[in-house]
Amino acid sequence: MSYEIKGIRKIALLYTGAVVWTPTYLLPFNIEESMARFGLSESTAGWLASAVLLCLALSIIIFGRHMATLNKRTGALAAAALAVLSTCAMFSHNFYVFVAAKLVLGAALGVSCVCAYGVIAHVKHPEKVAAQVAVAMAIIFSCAMYVVPIVNVKMGNIGVDAVQLAVVVAALFFGAFMHPAINASEENVAKDAIKSSDVRGILLSAFFIYVSQTALMGFAAEVAATRGVEAEQLGILFMVNAAFQLPVGVAVNWLGDRFGLFKPIAFGLALLIACSLGMYCVGGRWAFLVATALVSAGATLIAPYMVGALSQMDTSGRSTATCASAINLGLAVGPAIAGMVFSMAGLRAVGWLSVGLLVVPIFLTSVAIRQFKSRHSEAAIA
Repeated sequence: MSYEIKGIRKIALLYTGAVVWTPTYLLPFNIEESMARFGLSESTAGWLASAVLLCLALSIIIFGRHMATLNKRTGALAAAALAVLSTCAMFSHNFYVFVAAKLVLGAALGVSCVCAYGVIAHVKHPEKVAAQVAVAMAIIFSCAMYVVPIVNVKMGNIGVDAVQLAVVVAALFFGAFMHPAINASEENVAKDAIKSSDVRGILLSAFFIYVSQTALMGFAAEVAATRGVEAEQLGILFMVNAAFQLPVGVAVNWLGDRFGLFKPIAFGLALLIACSLGMYCVGGRWAFLVATALVSAGATLIAPYMVGALSQMDTSGRSTATCASAINLGLAVGPAIAGMVFSMAGLRAVGWLSVGLLVVPIFLTSVAIRQFKSRHSEAAIA
């Protein structure tokens, strides 16, 4: 079943899909808040941030099992309401209430993810809608990241919670306009598809890619110091990096599937490999600047086509939502893996780790898409 979603419903879908990534984009501010308000060490604050992403990933896996029968409008509203309540609880001065609220927020956003990607899987061109979500993310979170430091000056370190509250309150409003997208007849499709080797190949690829992403960005400050890039310049570079999502998302929306699904994924992975080498392994200051600026561009090119592939492999949308779970797992464990490699072998080894993690998805996605096309062709002939 394919839906044609326009107007306010389209805006609601894009916003709900974007709000899922709130913990990821506000991560530096959240870590800074935890350290300033409760005296946590940098390591402990990082573990708390990883726990939030882990809760988000587990929530997607749990609620994704009920993707076909879940009313996406009701789910989006309930998730947004829970996100609002948990964010309000973060203003508490009690550390345990603060931690519990963080974990509940992660679980709530996992439900939002299931609802959003459950609808995206049923539109005519899911890769285009996924690209539009990336554009929405670029707009929403570039504004949020600009506003947080300003609000922090007036409110202190709880400024990030105030901005986050505004983001999730808007999600509560838009949740009322979500398409219900109940497809009970696809429940068995979801159970079978998630077990297939082609779907698992794409999911594993997503995990590897985002472990690589966090490895790249996690030690960017250390590399910048060795390349003569100052802290202020690095901050501007990160803003440019985030801004590149916008034109790439627009380009993907225009291109659609004209070049198939694998070619854009392969090109995006090749770009990320070049970025890994430019940031950590070869070249000087300019190689670092260009490579760092283009990291988000590569990821934004890859993600919509992975969503498109999974939407074809699993029409229920469960696998598409599970891809977001794999991404969040990668984001959660990536810093720990990169930190271990850095402590053992230095910065250059982190770059080569990233390259290795990106080479594997080229083969996995190629095999997965070929297997699906082959099986689809055989079914059509039969």
